[in-house]
Order: sequence, then structure tokens, then C-alpha cells
Amino acid sequence: MKRLSIHVSVLLWLVSGCHAVLGIEDLSGQPDAALAQPDAALAQPDAALAQPDAALAQPDAALAQPDAALAQPDAAPAQPDAAPAVFAVRGVAYGVDEPVSMELVHNGGRELLSVVADGPFAFPVELSAGDSYAVVFVSQPACVLVGASGVVTTADADVELACESVYLASLSLSGAATPPLTPDPSITEYNADVGLFQDVVSVTAAANDPGARVFVNGVEIASGAASAPIALDLGENSIEVSVTAPGGG
Repeated sequence: MKRLSIHVSVLLWLVSGCHAVLGIEDLSGQPDAALAQPDAALAQPDAALAQPDAALAQPDAALAQPDAALAQPDAAPAQPDAAPAVFAVRGVAYGVDEPVSMELVHNGGRELLSVVADGPFAFPVELSAGDSYAVVFVSQPACVLVGASGVVTTADADVELACESVYLASLSLSGAATPPLTPDPSITEYNADVGLFQDVVSVTAAANDPGARVFVNGVEIASGAASAPIALDLGENSIEVSVTAPGGG
């Protein structure tokens, strides 16, 4: 910010009157009274000249006082930069019968977490976008982790913990051109092809735990039994199979 100071100098020129005395002899022997007394207007200097202009004698009030806008700093304070976004490493557990100890390994260290029941869980740390992470078991339980490692993007990192009570023992499709599928607890997606003229398919799924419940597209079926026929469209079709641990909802 630049500030300008302006000084104004006032030059006052005073003009003194010139007095001329002219002696004239009166023929009557008495000097003319008008001539004997000097002109009062000449004897007294012009009042307007003797007194400086009041407006000039007083500096301009606007110049004497600095601009209020210049005298006061900007009222808006600087705002600090927003805090960087951070994200959680979280997940959902299925089929947990006993505590499962896990460790989150990330750029800044290690965090321990014990999962004791089915449901959501989260590690007690938040990571920034670009941080790498890996979730591992402290001791090897009868469980698997899905999505256990990666790099944080712009969202929370999701991990799935599944234990043997929700494993599939077998999985097959009626009419499928491929042989029966071999379930793997760490795999959550399988692909199979059927003939062009096959309009329906049934799913047969058996749970590893006899007490577990099996669902196909949200409809419960008996473990090891075939589902009701499912209509197929030309192209890709998705079928969801889920297993709930004994006692689970």
C-alpha cells in the first residue's frame, strides 16, 4: 500500500496603499477640511487585505486528516489452507467365532486391531491419498481377507474379513458348459458360460458350516440344494450367493 502526503503552500501578497499628500492653499486662509484630513479609506488599510483569507489560513480538513480507509488495515484476515483430506481403512467381518487379530501396515507405521464379532470394523488411524497399506493377520486364523492391500485414493479403503463358518463348500450351475466351480474363500466373483439357447439356470450352493444359511439372489435355500430357476437375458447376468454364519441374521 502506498500513501501520498500532500503539502499545500499558500502565498499571500499584501499590497500597501500609497498615500499622496497634496497641499493646496485655500484663498480664504483656512485649509480645506476635506484636504486637511486624510481620506479615512486611505488611512486605514483594506480590512480584506489586512486579514488573510480564513479559508487560506486554515488547512483543508480533508488534507489534515488521513484517509480513514488508508489509516485502517484491511479487516479481512488471511485464512489458513484447509486441512488435507484423510481416509479410514475399514471393513466388514463375517463368520467370526473367536477374536481375530489383524495389523494394518502403512507408510507411517503399524496399527493393531482385534475383531471379536461380525459387523463393521475400522483401524484407529486415518491415511492420506497416495498412502499404501496392507492388512495382515497377526496369527493365522481360519479366515481370509479380501481387498487387504492397495493405495488410498479419494475414499475410505474397504476390507472384507470372512471366516470358515461362512465359506462355501461347493458351488455349481445347472446346464453350465464349465465344470463345477471350486469355491475359494478369498475369491468373491466367479464367471461361467451357458449355451446361447439356455433360458434359465439354477444355482446349487453348500455351506462349509452345516448351521450356516445360504441365500441366492436374496432368497434362502437349503444348503446343498438347487435354487429355483433364474431367467437369463442375452448378454451378462449377475447372480448373488451369500452365506450367513450360524446364529446370524
